[in-house]
Amino acid sequence: MEAASFQRILTSFADTSADVDISKGRVLVQIRNELIDARIFLREGILLVEENSSEWTAEQWLVRRIAQLPLLADRILEFVPEESTFVVPNGSFLDELEHAPEEHEIVTPDAVSTARNFLARRPAGTASVLYLTADAGEGKTTVIYELSRSLARAYKQRLVDWLLVPISLGGRPFLRFDDVIVASLMNRLRFPFLYYESFLELVRLGVLVPALDGFEEMFIENVSGDAVSALGNLMRELRSSGAALIAARKAYFEFERLEPQARLFDTLAGTSVTFARLALQRWDRGHFIEYGRLRHVDKISELYDEVSARIGEQHPLLTRAVLVRRLFEVTRESGTREELLRRLEDSPGDYLLQFVRAIVSREAQEKWIDKSGEPARPLLSEEEHHELLGMVAQEMWTGGVEALREDVIDLVAELFCDSRDKSAAVQRQVVERLKQHALIVHAESGTKLLAFDHVEFFHFFLGCALEVAVQSRVHADLRQIMARGPLPELALDVATARLRAKGVDLIKLIEELNALGRMETRPSFVRENAGSMALRLVRAETTRDTILLEDLTVPNNSLALGILVKVLFSKCYFLSTSVRSGVTKDVTFDTCEFEALALQDEHALAGAHFNNCVIRSVARLGSEDEVFDPGQILTIIEQSGAEIAASGNVSPEDPVEPDEALHLTRRVLRAFTRATELNENTIKKRLGGQGATFLDDVLPDLLDAGMIEEVPYHGKGNQRRFRLGIALSKIEKYIEKSHGSFETFVGSVSTTERS
Repeated sequence: MEAASFQRILTSFADTSADVDISKGRVLVQIRNELIDARIFLREGILLVEENSSEWTAEQWLVRRIAQLPLLADRILEFVPEESTFVVPNGSFLDELEHAPEEHEIVTPDAVSTARNFLARRPAGTASVLYLTADAGEGKTTVIYELSRSLARAYKQRLVDWLLVPISLGGRPFLRFDDVIVASLMNRLRFPFLYYESFLELVRLGVLVPALDGFEEMFIENVSGDAVSALGNLMRELRSSGAALIAARKAYFEFERLEPQARLFDTLAGTSVTFARLALQRWDRGHFIEYGRLRHVDKISELYDEVSARIGEQHPLLTRAVLVRRLFEVTRESGTREELLRRLEDSPGDYLLQFVRAIVSREAQEKWIDKSGEPARPLLSEEEHHELLGMVAQEMWTGGVEALREDVIDLVAELFCDSRDKSAAVQRQVVERLKQHALIVHAESGTKLLAFDHVEFFHFFLGCALEVAVQSRVHADLRQIMARGPLPELALDVATARLRAKGVDLIKLIEELNALGRMETRPSFVRENAGSMALRLVRAETTRDTILLEDLTVPNNSLALGILVKVLFSKCYFLSTSVRSGVTKDVTFDTCEFEALALQDEHALAGAHFNNCVIRSVARLGSEDEVFDPGQILTIIEQSGAEIAASGNVSPEDPVEPDEALHLTRRVLRAFTRATELNENTIKKRLGGQGATFLDDVLPDLLDAGMIEEVPYHGKGNQRRFRLGIALSKIEKYIEKSHGSFETFVGSVSTTERS
């Protein structure tokens, strides 16, 4: 370590730079009211520190003496929950581009070890990001906890020199990343010894790796871009060093279109970052049986065979970790198991609804009993349990948190009882028992914060609250929920299922949602949530009359969710969506605007009618290239089986396939979303036999236009290294206007960027 780096890092731990004095071979620094006096010197080119007759390398002294990472390891072991029944999941690993230029995934039987080995690489001159992906309830958080604890134990035994720090983001985009980091260290781990700047210095050194849990897939499509800019800021602050783990449902480079990927990539300008992905796989029979043995369940094989014979081996109750755990708790008694399986067989599509109903039923019938009078009777009905927990979920959602203080939980219970005219005796019991509900747990040990046992239960009961708000038809109440952000899909599904089960007039509800949309401007969460809700209601309606959806924003990929019959979309805005044949039957789009359409087969739009619509881009099955020309888009839409009544002044044109040079350029651009800098050999391997063509015939023109820049290569051997010279979002716009011509594309870049 150089003396300048030593002084910079040491200063990050002090309150002010004036608290650090390094001169004449001595270092005098005041940190946390402690005055430290040590000798600093060089031996054989290595910077050393001597304090109290103990000699350290400069890095060891900073890490162990100043940063006190051994204490942080203790705090991780003390405050990060231990899962005694942890089952190691399988995973599908896509390595960073340098190691997997052809993007072949590797199936690993130990996802924890794979993540640990990747994060331990610490390559010089670049930052590494590992996406840990899976659907909700499939073990992302548990894997992070297990990995952080195992590393903390190994650190204390001096087997490793780095720690993984779990940082919960609560599934929300964030603005002040420094506040999130410091809050996690101080409030959760009780470790008050790091400022944000000193935390970053330790990440750059490779001795700390942040694990950002709850970074949901919506961060790419979020209209505000808050989460995207926050991640970009973190990567820039790491200055092409260190590593991070991001737990999300989807890695940013998995999006089909280049435009949303560009939003994050452009925030990484000037840095070297590589991305990899580890996708957790769902449990199989072996995982289920291992988990049962860890819980000391008798005849576990027989239980699996009995349940799988009734609901199938691929059912979520057997393959998703959070639901398996609850399945064991609900089915302790044979009678309860039989009743649950009967419900699941009767309503296989609403398995979560039936599963939660079984949990709530046990609470209502066995635990929440009013014994103040004779005979003893349930304090609340099952439906009242759903409404009460829905109020808790709504309070969390509108407050932007996933945990509430006990006094806030008490207040919610009191408000619920007042609204239902419950007696004082019942209210006292409800207030007390709510904090002990089977689905409510302490968010963190040693705190008075309460949360749902899993985020999926939170979203389930948010759906219950949404159903109540929709039924009330009070716009102010509904807007309070819808204006907070994009509602989770599970919440929307639950609300729709409950409305359908209650026999509510869905047509009138859709009219209310249309009215709600007309009151909002286009970039509105209310319009988007109303559109998503209306689509689900349309699919639940069996009427033969055409249903009108008007002035709504239709969320990403909504047309791919199910079949639409006799629907008229009027003045709606569609975010990027894919569509396949058989989905649209007698569906009309009138004066609508589409951000992007991805056609999944040759007849994807059969049964659809377009009238005066604007479609920004179309992508066809098997093609990486999008078509932006309005005339060509019309032709593709017609070839896909749609009818076009009017299209303004635009006439159909034959689609133009991008020339080879432009096609190769787009393939290389997608590679840049996996790594901000690419080696020459990586490009060759990615393009295969066309690699030489690109490097010899295409790359020189891109270099001359300033679109790609050459940067120093510091690895073994002799090859070139490249990065983008202009923003990826700009490049995508130039491609859009090129009409498939590489010459036009390069000419536009050269003329515009150099003017």
